[in-house]
Amino acid sequence: MSAATAKRLAALAGIFLAACGSLQAAQSIGDTLPPRAPGGLDIHHINTGEGNAAFLVLPDGTTI
Repeated sequence: MSAATAKRLAALAGIFLAACGSLQAAQSIGDTLPPRAPGGLDIHHINTGEGNAAFLVLPDGTTI
């Protein structure tokens, strides 16, 4: 493996680990949502048992 390839793999591994560290586990039934990060995009998937739904909080705070 060349030095350039090793550097690319190390960079990709770093990006992957950083992304994994920022993921949050799904909430359990009855848990409240975590605080919203300002400027972030929150997408919550909701399984109702009869169908699926999504709750979105846009970066400006708008909810859909």
